Amino acid sequence: MRLRFIAGANFFLCFGLCFFPGLLFADVVGGFDALSLTSGGSRSVIYLTLGDVTQLGLINSLDLQIARYDLLISKTSLTQARSVFDSFLTAAFSYDDDQSQNSTSFSGTRSLNKDYSLAFTKKIPSGTTLTVSAYQDRSWTDSTFVSINPSNQSKLTFSLKQELGRNFFGTIDRLTIENKKIDVSILDDLTLDSVEETLSLIQKAYWELVLRQDILRYRRQILDDALHLYKIAQDKLKHGLIEDPELYNFQANAKTRESELLGAELDLKLAKNNLLFLLNNPKTDFQMQAVDSLEPEFSKRDLSAELVRAIDNRRDYRIVKKQVEAKNIDIRIKENSLWPQIDLEASFSRNGLSKKNEQSWKDMVEEDNPHFYLGLSVKIPLENRDAESAYKRTELEKEKIILQLKRTERLILKDISQSVETINTLSKRTELLKSVVELQNKKYDAEKKRFKYGRSDINNLVNYEDDLIVSRINLAFGIYAYKISLIDLKRQENLLLKEYWPNIL
Repeated sequence: MRLRFIAGANFFLCFGLCFFPGLLFADVVGGFDALSLTSGGSRSVIYLTLGDVTQLGLINSLDLQIARYDLLISKTSLTQARSVFDSFLTAAFSYDDDQSQNSTSFSGTRSLNKDYSLAFTKKIPSGTTLTVSAYQDRSWTDSTFVSINPSNQSKLTFSLKQELGRNFFGTIDRLTIENKKIDVSILDDLTLDSVEETLSLIQKAYWELVLRQDILRYRRQILDDALHLYKIAQDKLKHGLIEDPELYNFQANAKTRESELLGAELDLKLAKNNLLFLLNNPKTDFQMQAVDSLEPEFSKRDLSAELVRAIDNRRDYRIVKKQVEAKNIDIRIKENSLWPQIDLEASFSRNGLSKKNEQSWKDMVEEDNPHFYLGLSVKIPLENRDAESAYKRTELEKEKIILQLKRTERLILKDISQSVETINTLSKRTELLKSVVELQNKKYDAEKKRFKYGRSDINNLVNYEDDLIVSRINLAFGIYAYKISLIDLKRQENLLLKEYWPNIL
């Protein structure tokens, strides 16, 4: 059977599959509608394009699954930072049976207390901690000097605590969350960068597979020519046109070509295994055939246009700018930390007291028994060395990051300049190598005709054969280097992932 992965599979399918670790390439081959079946040879053959391999990498790559967990782990830190505004519900119950001996008879010999309380606490972004609490106390004593016995006291309290100093109206809390958002955003970029690096390795491995396929095809063609010439030489030997040493030379040439073919087959197997490893597939009981071929390409890249794309898309540049933004926020946090701690506390409560539980709650509402409290506390660090050193360190770290930003700009200029120069040079070189192949092919064909009419010898023919195969292999390596340089440029501009997985960006 022949299997072919259809290019352009749904990116949303790829996105979903990436969230199921352990999915193997074999599972894709065996069970998804994205594969179509047609008749073929006796052994399974998978025909893959560059787009197919890239999408399989997005589905199957272990590196991608690892990167996904890094991203999920980072998002927990943002949730943790937001926990400062979590709500708390506190419930308490106590039972106290006191039969201790007392020094005065006014206390009686036994007292019994049951306390119930329920409180809700919430801190809001303004730095205000709000608390609503309800309290119920039931007490009894055998003392005759207690006016209400048993007594039930109900109490409802509203209280707040407002931070006015270093965390002025929740400034530090809110800035800390903003910093965490930036941290998660930075890790998003690092994760995407890791994914893109994996894709670039997969695509390079694919083009190496194409390269080895083409070289293998050249080796087979040369072997066929060598066997054909050997057969011609055998016919000439029968007619007495050549002698045994010349026949041995033809035979040795054919065996040499056969050994070179075995080496090319081994290189192809190694390239296939490398690609399968990157695609997270342990199985090798099928043939893999690359659909693309190493066709010569001639193009010229403009440095200024490529630099604009790189500046707009480079994640390392974006990351350093986000780090500068984070340090600016951190400086504001450290600056606020230099202030004293000032807390304003206020509360209002009402209570009701009665022999009956229900009446105590009713009295709390109907009777006017308020309790107001207002307090202000100030804590001033005299030396404050910890906060001052942290503030100074953060300022220095910001200056360091600004230098890193300038260095990143220089690095982008260097990377893109080198890539553009490499692509333009390889394009010209490929054009020359193609003309060399055409000339060597003409030379070899002409020499075969001369040999056929007895006007050439085996040494010239073998040498011309070597020149042809070397020129073909040089052209294949030249086109391969050009393809790799295109991948490197897209990688340096961070456009590779955007091209094959736009939905995630």
